[in-house]
Amino acid sequence: MNFRPEIQLWKLSLAVVMAVLTTTFTVACNTTENQSSVPAVPAAILTATQANPSPTAFSRWAYATEYARREALYATAVALTPGTKNARPPGTPLPTATIELGLFPGGCGARKNSRDLWTISCWRGLLNGQIVQMESGRYGSESDGSQGLLVVNVWPDDHWTDENQIIYNTPQRVGPVRIVSVDAMRVTLATYDPWATQTPQPSTTPQITFVFDLSTRQWVSPPPLPTPSVSVPPLPTLSPSLSPIPSVPPLP
Repeated sequence: MNFRPEIQLWKLSLAVVMAVLTTTFTVACNTTENQSSVPAVPAAILTATQANPSPTAFSRWAYATEYARREALYATAVALTPGTKNARPPGTPLPTATIELGLFPGGCGARKNSRDLWTISCWRGLLNGQIVQMESGRYGSESDGSQGLLVVNVWPDDHWTDENQIIYNTPQRVGPVRIVSVDAMRVTLATYDPWATQTPQPSTTPQITFVFDLSTRQWVSPPPLPTPSVSVPPLPTLSPSLSPIPSVPPLP
C-alpha cells in the first residue's frame, strides 16, 4: 500500500475547515432568530435622534436640568425635616451665666495687642454686693517695663465693661507685679520675674511686696516715696550800711 503523508495532511486540514464553517453558520442562524424577537425601534425616536445636530449640548442641558431638580428636592426635604434641637417653650427665660470668682494666676483674658496692658494675674469677687475685678502686671511694649500696676474695675452690672476701670501705679518702679492674696479690703502684691522659672538663677532676688487698700484706694505698704523738692536759696539783699555808688560828674 502506497502511503503518502501530504495527502493525509490535506484531508485533515479540509476536515478542520469544514468544522469551522459549520459552527459559524449555526451561530449566525441563532443570532438572526434572536434579533427577530427584539421589537423594532419606532421611527419617531430615530427621527428625533437624527434631527438633533448637537448631542453633546443636549446632554449637558439635560444634566444641568436634572442637577437643578435634585437640588430643589434636597432643599425641600431639608426644609420639611424637623430640627433636632429641643425647642424652648415660649416665655422661658434664658439661663443666667455663672460668673467665675476667685484668684486666677494666668489672668482674666488675653490682651488686644502688645501695646495693651500686660496683666499676669487677676482676682474677681464680690465687695458690697458688686463684682470687683483686679488685674496686676505692667504697661505694654511702648513702656520700659519697669512700672508695675494694679487695675481696679467695678462692674456696673453682671457683665464686664471698662467704664469704671482705674489704673494705680506701684509706689516703686520694680517691674511687673502679681496678686498674692486678697484679705477683705487689703490686696497684697509681689514682684514677678518671668525668667526666674525658665532659666537657672545664681541667686534668688528677694521679692518686694506692696499692700493696696481698696476702701481708700491708696498704697499702704510701702508708702509712696516722697517727691524730692528743690530748695532755692534766697537772693542777697543790699544792707543799709553799704554806701551808695558815687556818681561820676559829666565831662567838661
